[in-house]
Amino acid sequence: MAGRTGPSPAWLAAVALGAALLHQLYWLLPLALMLGLPALWFGQPVLVGLALVAFLVLAWIFQPRAALPPQRLAVQEAPRLYERVHALADALQAPRVHAIALDDELNAGALELNRGVSLRPVRRVLVIGRPLLAALDAQAVEAVIAHELGHFSRKHGRLGHWLYRTRQSWAALRDLQDDPGADQDSSAWDRAASGFAQRFLPWFDRISHAHLRRCEFEADALAARVVQPQALARALVQLHQLQEGMLRVGALAVRQQMLRHAQRPADLLDREVAAWRESVQARGAAETSPPDDDDTHPPLDERLAALGVATVDAAWPSRSAGLNWWGDETWPAVAAGPGDEAQRLRWRMAHRLLQGLVPAVAGTPERRAQRAWICGELPSEGELGDSPAALLIRARIALHQGDRAAARQLLLACRALKTAERDDATRLLMHHRLAADATQQRQHAAWWQAVQARRAAAFESMETARLRGRIEPPPLEADEQAALRAALGEHPDILEVDLLGQSMQVQGVNYRMVVLLLRITPQAEEDAVAEAAQPLLAWVGDAALLRIVQVRYADEALAPALAEALRALQAGPVLP
Repeated sequence: MAGRTGPSPAWLAAVALGAALLHQLYWLLPLALMLGLPALWFGQPVLVGLALVAFLVLAWIFQPRAALPPQRLAVQEAPRLYERVHALADALQAPRVHAIALDDELNAGALELNRGVSLRPVRRVLVIGRPLLAALDAQAVEAVIAHELGHFSRKHGRLGHWLYRTRQSWAALRDLQDDPGADQDSSAWDRAASGFAQRFLPWFDRISHAHLRRCEFEADALAARVVQPQALARALVQLHQLQEGMLRVGALAVRQQMLRHAQRPADLLDREVAAWRESVQARGAAETSPPDDDDTHPPLDERLAALGVATVDAAWPSRSAGLNWWGDETWPAVAAGPGDEAQRLRWRMAHRLLQGLVPAVAGTPERRAQRAWICGELPSEGELGDSPAALLIRARIALHQGDRAAARQLLLACRALKTAERDDATRLLMHHRLAADATQQRQHAAWWQAVQARRAAAFESMETARLRGRIEPPPLEADEQAALRAALGEHPDILEVDLLGQSMQVQGVNYRMVVLLLRITPQAEEDAVAEAAQPLLAWVGDAALLRIVQVRYADEALAPALAEALRALQAGPVLP
């Protein structure tokens, strides 16, 4: 990537300005039409003036804002952390942050809120992931923070930050359509904006890529001046290793804990970090992830070379940054996070489901292996053959063991069979960045784009068929249905549960779908209930199934044809 120079800063600034104006157009045009058309219809100058004033006021007030983690730290809650962050900002000649927030990501980031079209004052927020504080020592975390603050430094150009903000705005619109099942809840205007974003962002990424990578090198250089280059290098290497471990065993390790414990363990974060480290140490000389040409962060070896660090002591610390800054008594509570009843409820529901799935003795070898994987166990490959489902499971085992080349070969073989499992194979190729080179990476991206379009068409076609009563029994084993109902029964707002199935051929692929229909109490929030149920539905049935959760209130009726079809299947409402 060293040869990529990219367009001039002036051209990039013009593109960013145009993209920001288009985003404002998306956001404000419906408001302008709602206020302006009635005023123009009546033709009264006073009404037109009032509509204009109302539009300007509402445009200032209702600007979209970045979502922040729920845990914002007051200075008195983390005085040592604030002291170090302010000292780093001063050393970097960067403005101090107004607040520090914690989230659950293995990362850190610095945000500017209210920058652009807003009357509110600009507020800078540093977001630090609890896993970062639990896994690295204080000096390494300071190096990461210094890198993030370097993007705010007066020695660092503002264009890079503007490009980041522009990309984030359009990425949020693109992601509206990431879940095809959510398409029914979005307007035609939202879908049009999302479609534009899906086409605009790849082009925007290509032209801004070189500049954004230069920004990362500059932030590294600025950070290295105020912390030891060796500390920043150690942080980069350890973060790379932890991300590899999390990618391979993160979800599996959490499900193991969910199966064993009815309540979330207080030291869950320490257990997760230990699992990530163990997976890295057990990997040995296995193949690591290749550099991602589309990632604005440069490859690790290039960053280390730019820092002038030839060898890195990446030994894991005996005392983490969290323990150093909060102390032995306070840090465990900070590491556990604020917690809430919704989080505890989701854990109980997951535990109940996994407990019901444990006796996996019946079914095909593929189903038993799939069940073991969901329950946090590493399946045995002895009984698995070369069916599409078996190839998927064997690929997951290879990824767990760090054998990326074997996983890539198995997933490509699965794709060649042209069954519904090819979608999952394509997703794993993309998610784990298994391309052997840049050409294959582009090919995988094209495959994934085609999969998303085909699945969106499948969801839409099945939605139409479902409303017409074209349904069938759910494609789940009896014990899976029982376990799912028992888990949903833990939710106080779920009154009734229905499960049904559908099947349809779309673009030459035979898809099967499981639909979870939930009836909820009047005071419940539809989105919150759906978010709690969706992960549970993902853990039952074949991996290739399409899945959708539909929530309705107690006084909402089903479409007549669907209600009649449900009664015909003798699958009426069942109390969980």
